[in-house]
Order: sequence, then structure tokens, then C-alpha cells
Amino acid sequence: SITITGNNGGVWNTGATGSTIVVKNSGIYFVVNENYCDSIGLNKVTELTVVLRPEPLTVLQDTICVGDEITLGNTSNAGHTYVWTVNNTVISTLANPKVHPTKTTTYVLTETNVAGLCEASNSVKITVGPLPSCAIKGNNLICEGKSTQLCAPVGDYTYLWSTGETTRCITVDSIGNYLVEVTNSFGCSSRCSRNVLRGEGPCDIVGTELIYAGQSTEFCAPKGYASYVWSTGETTRCITVKTTGTYGLTVTNAMGCVSLCSKLLTVAPAPYCDIIGDTLICVDSYATLCAVAVPGNTYYWNNGLTTQCIEINCAGKYSVQV
Repeated sequence: SITITGNNGGVWNTGATGSTIVVKNSGIYFVVNENYCDSIGLNKVTELTVVLRPEPLTVLQDTICVGDEITLGNTSNAGHTYVWTVNNTVISTLANPKVHPTKTTTYVLTETNVAGLCEASNSVKITVGPLPSCAIKGNNLICEGKSTQLCAPVGDYTYLWSTGETTRCITVDSIGNYLVEVTNSFGCSSRCSRNVLRGEGPCDIVGTELIYAGQSTEFCAPKGYASYVWSTGETTRCITVKTTGTYGLTVTNAMGCVSLCSKLLTVAPAPYCDIIGDTLICVDSYATLCAVAVPGNTYYWNNGLTTQCIEINCAGKYSVQV
């Protein structure tokens, strides 16, 4: 605004009658004095053209987060020129430039009016708030029927979990991915997540499932468990078995999580071995030797054949492994 002085008994063209007026807009201002020399014909008119100094407006918001963009200025007057500077270095001549500072920065705006007669400056300090750290701590393995606690970082933060909870720590008893949004005093937010998995390990018994009467085999559990308990009462990782039946196993890991598994052992009768056939042959003739036929058996003759029966035409000793 500007104060204009000069009225001495007249009337301003704004209607005011005081000796001075305060104007805020550009224009022509004058006084009409009808009583000058007691004659309207000798009215004195004083004209004054006022060009107001610009009032540069800057952004109202003065805090952003790292990585954000902000628009400077909130007005643009036709014919006016704008110069934005940082540390006396020109960064833009737009009325409302977009900037994305990486640290707190003061921007100075110099605005010049249409006639180039007046200019004014203003400044705005854009505070760049840091993003809060975000890392969820807590055991991400849980046993069946158990729970674990997940905690976001300590600080002057607010918290919002994907479960809807707003505390720093939450207790969960289900597997899944849990996300938290952490917001600091600048209003800047970060997100992080932690996947909660089942803590029980695999329980697979290895060992031969079929043996013959009189034989034995070894059943073994996976390595790395804290304890092993077999249905036989044994507590070693491996046991020796020779009786048909299902052998159960309970394994417990270092977290106390329990896994169960079992394996069936079949004990088959020992194979019967006997050779049937002629033990005498004539010159230039053949004889047939056969092992006892049992479904599922395999045969290995000492002459290399693997069939149940073989034909021979030479004297000698013949044997078969069943």
C-alpha cells in the first residue's frame, strides 16, 4: 500500500475527503476542489498515477520430506517478471517453479512489475524432513500354537501396522507378511515389513523299507534337531529296526517346535532257493535247470543268465542266487 497526500478541501476520486488516502491498487488518483477560488470554472484537478510495488507471495507449506517435490509461489501476475535465487544463484525465472531440495533451503523471490519501475523481494525456507528408519525386529519363526513379538524402531514416531494396531510392538500368532508405516515429527513416513514363517522343520525318515527275515536296517532322522524321540523309546537320531511295523518319530528343534513323522518297515520271508532239473545229460543234448519260482524274485546264475530257468549242454557246476 501507499499513502497519497495532497487534498486541501477537495474530494478524492475515490470519494474520500481526507487530506491523505491509502491505496493498495495501481491506478490514477486525483482531487477535485470545487471551491477553489470560489469558482467551479477554476476547479483545480491534480492527477497522480500510482504503480504499486509488487507483493511476491511464496508457498505456504514450508516442510517437505526427502524425495518430495514442492511448488514455490502461489500467484502469477501478467507482465510481471520473477527471479528465484538460492545463495544469490538464479535457479528459475518462472512464477511458480517446482523444486525438490535434498536439504533445508531458503529460496528468495524478486518480482518486478509491468512498468519495471518497482520490485520487491520475499523468501521462503523449505525444511526438508528426513525419512524415519524402518526395520522390524523380532523372531520371524513361530511354532504351532505359539506367538512372537514384532517391534518397529524406537523414536518420536507414530506407528500403523497392517493389522490396524498403532503400538510400536505387536504380538502375532499366525504366519504371514506384517507391514508397518512409521511417521516422524516432520510428517515423513517409511514402510517396512517382516515375513513370519512356521518354525517347525522337516521330519523325513530315511532308510530301507523292505528287508528279509533275519536282516535288519537303519532308520535315520534329519540332522540338526535338539532332540529325537522314537516310538520305540529310543532318543538317538538313528535306530536299528528288524521287525515289521510303523516307526514313529518326534523331533524338536532349538525353538521348541515339534514335528512328527513315521516310516513303515516290511520284513519279507527269506527267499527259498532250490534248483530243479536233470543232473545228467548226453553228448550233444541239452538239460534245463530251474530255480524255484517265487513272484517278485530275481535270479543270478553263475553263467551270467538272470532268468528263472537256463538250458545247459556242458557238464559243470551250476549255481543261482535268488
